[in-house]
Amino acid sequence: MWDFAVANPTMFAFLETHHHAAYLDDESLAIASAIDGAAIDFIAAGQRAGVFRDGDPTAVLALAFGSFIGLTRVNLAVESNRAMSAGAAWNLLADPSVD
Repeated sequence: MWDFAVANPTMFAFLETHHHAAYLDDESLAIASAIDGAAIDFIAAGQRAGVFRDGDPTAVLALAFGSFIGLTRVNLAVESNRAMSAGAAWNLLADPSVD
């Protein structure tokens, strides 16, 4: 996702701000729903395995994804912030009781 956003900032911004727009057709909405569902299932599986923090999987995903989106919106999705962003996202996902 980082590589795509950096290589295609305008396209990424459009996709992020319009992926639930009313003008999308049923096929596009189904694809977006499948991607969202797969990400939520990934979070839930990590929770069951005890590696991701407890909580609503949708909310946990939104915390991690939102930090990345925030960087792209203010044009800070640059290589120098990549490692920091990845580390912060994993810290948001990780179960704080696991070392």
